Amino acid sequence: MHFKFNSKKIVSSALAFTMLSTAVISSDSLPLKKLIPTTAISASAAYSYGSWEYEILSRYTIRLTKYTGSSSYVYIPESLNGRTVKELGNGIFADNSTIRTVSIPRGITAIPDEAFIRCDNLRTVNLPPTIKTIGFEAFRGTGIESIYLPNSLVTLGGGAFYLCSNLKTVNIPSCETIEDRAFMRCPKLTELTLPSNLKRLGKEIFIYSPVTSVTLTNTNTRNFSTDYMALYGSNTLTNINVPNADIFGILLRDRALAKCTELKNVNGSSLVQFTSSRFGPYTQPYIRSDYFAQIQKYFEKVDEDRIGFFERYFDAELGYIVMDVAGSCRTEGQTIKALHDWLCKKVDYDWNPDGTENNSIYNHVDSSAFMRNKTICDGYARALKLLFDKAGIESYFTHSSSHAWVIVKCGDYYFHLDACHDDDPNGTVYDHFLKSDADIRRCEHGHVDWETSNATNMNYPASRIKSGYIYGTPTCFYSLGDANRDGKVDSYDAELMEGIINGRPKSKYFDGTLADADLDGEITMNDVRAIREIAAQYK
Repeated sequence: MHFKFNSKKIVSSALAFTMLSTAVISSDSLPLKKLIPTTAISASAAYSYGSWEYEILSRYTIRLTKYTGSSSYVYIPESLNGRTVKELGNGIFADNSTIRTVSIPRGITAIPDEAFIRCDNLRTVNLPPTIKTIGFEAFRGTGIESIYLPNSLVTLGGGAFYLCSNLKTVNIPSCETIEDRAFMRCPKLTELTLPSNLKRLGKEIFIYSPVTSVTLTNTNTRNFSTDYMALYGSNTLTNINVPNADIFGILLRDRALAKCTELKNVNGSSLVQFTSSRFGPYTQPYIRSDYFAQIQKYFEKVDEDRIGFFERYFDAELGYIVMDVAGSCRTEGQTIKALHDWLCKKVDYDWNPDGTENNSIYNHVDSSAFMRNKTICDGYARALKLLFDKAGIESYFTHSSSHAWVIVKCGDYYFHLDACHDDDPNGTVYDHFLKSDADIRRCEHGHVDWETSNATNMNYPASRIKSGYIYGTPTCFYSLGDANRDGKVDSYDAELMEGIINGRPKSKYFDGTLADADLDGEITMNDVRAIREIAAQYK
């Protein structure tokens, strides 16, 4: 009995002491603190003093974790309750609708994640010259109208000023990294100047903000890179200022300008110029010489990224070529032939030194035949399709498992046309010009395994030639020269033509489009000779 009584007394005393200790620690009672070693205090324990909640980091430093006051003007203290304020905790002012101005003391090096998130009445934040980082969504949804970031800043976090509906002015004198979507959805932000020491730019830094002009001031190309679509805003960016062409080249290389469909000016001047001040269909476009080398170097990326200046140039170039090459053509067939011949003369097939084809991505974009003097079958097919589109001629991009070409409509019929295979080293030939399905399969180099079901009007990379998902292509029943429509071009077609020219009545099988082998719109002995030449290909 005596033993049990003493045990209960000891346990009760210990419990009372524990409760008293907890109460004293929570109220920062200094007398009892002297009885408890500092090392016994948890670093993550929460304390409060005045309008602040905080955590103890060390014997001399604390982290402020929450502001609980109601003042509109807040001065964060340099020290609190005898300890230096070293850090601010995540979300320290989150959802506070009272504060309007906050001043942060020297010594604080970081604005933490979501520090002022949704503080919709916050207008001003005074940052000390010791701030090195601003965290993720630190000022999201605040009412800040302008922000002057300190020279000490190293990293601006992702979404730092996301949804700042009043933000108009941003001053960034120094910053090495600006992370993704830092200024996303800031409806009053129209201009942005980036610092000279910038090393990395994240993606979509001002997406859905009406930024029309961006200025880059950094000149060190060795330590500068960007993420894909870094400067894509939402079709608002029209001008970019750069210190030199090499920095512009990095933007193209890293695809920072992808989808900037309205970007047409660099340093306030149009990148695309014309040979005449009076724009018209015969006015040849060209790209400013100070940036042409960089654009040509990365043209496959520029092409895929659909940047505004290149779209303007390419569309104007297609129009100029069609008018220059085929403007005097009297028939649809002559236009088709003229564009086919121009392409065969314009480019050569791109072989590697070892005799294999150059399958680099730049030979698989729409502009490959126009930006270089070499390409492969995909480039030939894309070029013809785009030229036919510009000329108003119906055509389809088509391919087998290893080759690409086009199907084009001439008169009432569809034909295969392969400029790549007609581009002979010794000159242009017409072995694959306006052929039927059966005749195109006679060519064993890429055409044998062709099937209508395999041919589509869509291709990789993303192309201007697509018009939705179009599976299959029209059937090509006849080849040019098949005057009697029996499915083959032979001497019978030539004899039929000669008879008609000499006054014999036209057979019900005769077709003028197919008989006009020289594509001049008339039936003459020239067509007879042309048909005999075509027929000779199949002997």
